[in-house]
Amino acid sequence: VEYGGHLVIVGNTISGNDGDGIRTDDIRYGGTFDLLDNTISNNGGRGVYIYEYDQGAQGLIEGNTITGNGDDGLYIYQYVGEGAYVTVQGNTITGNDGYGFYVYDVEYGGYLAVVDNVIGDNADAGIYIDRIEYGSEVLIEGNTISGNDYGVYVDEMDDGGIVTIGNNDISGNAATGLWLCGDADTLEDSTATILSNTILQNGGWGIYAYIDLSLIHI
Repeated sequence: VEYGGHLVIVGNTISGNDGDGIRTDDIRYGGTFDLLDNTISNNGGRGVYIYEYDQGAQGLIEGNTITGNGDDGLYIYQYVGEGAYVTVQGNTITGNDGYGFYVYDVEYGGYLAVVDNVIGDNADAGIYIDRIEYGSEVLIEGNTISGNDYGVYVDEMDDGGIVTIGNNDISGNAATGLWLCGDADTLEDSTATILSNTILQNGGWGIYAYIDLSLIHI
C-alpha cells in the first residue's frame, strides 16, 4: 500500500487459518493501512503480520480482538520509520503463543502510540520494542499488561530516541514488569519518561533500566 493508497480491514472474523490471520507487505510513501474492529483468533501463525510502515505512512489499529494465535498477536517486522505515524489503540491482545505486540524498530522520526489496550497472558512479552532511535518517539499509555512473560520490554534506545511510559497497569507478569535497555544494550543519548504507572507483583524486577548518557525521568 503506497503512494497515497488506503487499505481498511474492518469488522471481520478471521479464525482457524494455518498461517497468519492477516499479512501485509510494505505500507509506505504516504500509504495508509487501518485495521478496525476485527476478531482474529486461533490462527496457526501470527494474528497480524505487517512488514513495515515507512516514509510517511499512517496506520490505525483499533478495536480488534487478537487472541489464541500460534505465534505473536500483532507483529510489525521491520519498522515504523521515516515520518510514519501509527496508533495501536483499544485492542484486546491475549493468549497468543508469542509476543502480544512486537515491533522491531521505530526510527528516523517515526511515531508509535500504544494506548488503552488490554495485553495479557501471552507467552512472551506483552509489548516488545527492539529499538527506538534517530529522533523517533514512542508513547505507551493507559494499557493493562498482565500475565505475560515480561510486561513491557524495550531492548535498545539511542541517537535521540524518546519513550514515554505512563498510566499503565503492569502487574502479574512472570518476569520483570518494565525492562528498559539492559545488559550489553544501552539507553544512550535518549530520553525515557516513566510516570504514574502501577507496577505490582511481577516475577522479576518492577523496573529495570540500564542507562548510558541519557535522561530518564521516573
